[in-house]
Amino acid sequence: MSPPTRTFRERLRAWARPPRRLKITPSGRAYLVVTLGVGVGALNTGNNLLYLVLGLLLSLVVVSGVLSERVLRGLQVRRLGTGAAHAGEPFPWRWALCRAQGWSFALTLREVRGGLTAEGSVAALPPGDELVVRGEASAGRRGPAALVAVEISTPYPFGLFIKSRELELED
Repeated sequence: MSPPTRTFRERLRAWARPPRRLKITPSGRAYLVVTLGVGVGALNTGNNLLYLVLGLLLSLVVVSGVLSERVLRGLQVRRLGTGAAHAGEPFPWRWALCRAQGWSFALTLREVRGGLTAEGSVAALPPGDELVVRGEASAGRRGPAALVAVEISTPYPFGLFIKSRELELED
């Protein structure tokens, strides 16, 4: 059986959607304001020490982006689902998460763009192991629910930004 063909609008939306999303946390907002203040102070006074501090503050933003990208890269998710579910009531939901190389930290999995609301998290994922992530789900209505994608997000390493990635898993 061949997979269903997507419309032009769906293909355009998938192409235009960036592969990663970045959300600034409240502590990240405060950090950026302080960084901007140090930058203005460095430009205003011409003090070399302030330029050095500005460079360190900006390098932490770059390190945060690189490390969070490394945590999200190479992850594979498989839905395990649940045994029984009732509409309007929370029920247990499971995913199998694995990564061939490198550790992953502070991951949150969420069902997106489907008829189900589910979320679960894991503190650390060792390399080469398949870990079962347990979460809680709820369905808004009775009957089969179309599951489209799983979003994986992490605030690692400093909690300044939350980087997320969507994996298309249609079930």
